[in-house]
Amino acid sequence: MSSPAGNSSETPVPLHISRGESPNIHPTTAVYAVSLGGSKDDVGTVLIGTPKGIDALTALLDKIGVGRSEIETACKVLAEQPYHQISNVKLTPTILRRLGR
Repeated sequence: MSSPAGNSSETPVPLHISRGESPNIHPTTAVYAVSLGGSKDDVGTVLIGTPKGIDALTALLDKIGVGRSEIETACKVLAEQPYHQISNVKLTPTILRRLGR
């Protein structure tokens, strides 16, 4: 059933990526929490993956359909900060199936 605002699968949602805050975090071995929707404090978010290492994070973001430049920005930010948000990610039924959801 469609929502009054149209097809909800085409509504952009924020993508949250976080990792531990230790100063000894290495991007190649860090575990990242990737969630969709809601706010930064995890209210209303849906965890979609916990990739280990920057290569696994890159692969997951690519699978979700995040653009190459946005992935590169996220990786640079996460090398120095424990949190990054990518705004306006469009989640489609095809992407959800790719993620096994």
